[in-house]
Amino acid sequence: MPLTARLSGHGTLDATLDGLGAGMAWEAVYRVRPRPVLACTDCGLPMHAKASGRGGRFFAHDRRSATCAAVGETEEHRALKRALAAAAREAGIELADRESLTRQPPKILKGQIRYARSCRRASAAPWGEARPR
Repeated sequence: MPLTARLSGHGTLDATLDGLGAGMAWEAVYRVRPRPVLACTDCGLPMHAKASGRGGRFFAHDRRSATCAAVGETEEHRALKRALAAAAREAGIELADRESLTRQPPKILKGQIRYARSCRRASAAPWGEARPR
């Protein structure tokens, strides 16, 4: 599930930012009637605001999309994305074009991503079983 969605007249909303990055409260899009018209920043299909059982905020497609790259993300994956976004902001990296981040990571992150991937391949699965090669 994506952490961003487009809202007509407000631009891109980011669930990881205070004020959604657009100066509006989460309560303005979450569980309100009439529901705001949100669209996926990747595929353009309709979305709605949701919260996980752990309180993580995100956006979900109204109907399952077979073509969107963001479908099927777990809560752990979204938590990692929120942490990466917060770390990037803390480091002074402005993510002006958040949609392009998934397609072409900034150069400062490429080495870290390569390192993380190599660590993941070299380590055992989180539950102790060996990873298939």
